[in-house]
Amino acid sequence: MIVATAIKLLQELDPESVIAGSWYTQEDLEKYGEDDEDALTEKVWAKAVSIFENYEFQDMYYALEQAIDEAQNQLTKEKK
Repeated sequence: MIVATAIKLLQELDPESVIAGSWYTQEDLEKYGEDDEDALTEKVWAKAVSIFENYEFQDMYYALEQAIDEAQNQLTKEKK
C-alpha cells in the first residue's frame, strides 16, 4: 500500500478510535535481497506488496479474536 493511501484511509476514522495494525517497509525485509541476483529491488518489492495485498488475513483476524477473548477474561478477573 502506498503511504498516502494509508494516510487517507486513517483520516476517515474517528481520531479517538483505537485500531490494530502492522506494516513493513522494504528495508525491513532487506535480508531477502542479500544476493545480487535476488536483490530486493523497488520493482520486486512493489510486485510483492501487490501480491500480498490480495492475501486473506484470517490469521490476523483470528489472532485479534483471541486477544479480545483474553482481554475480556482479564478484565472480568480484575473486576472480582
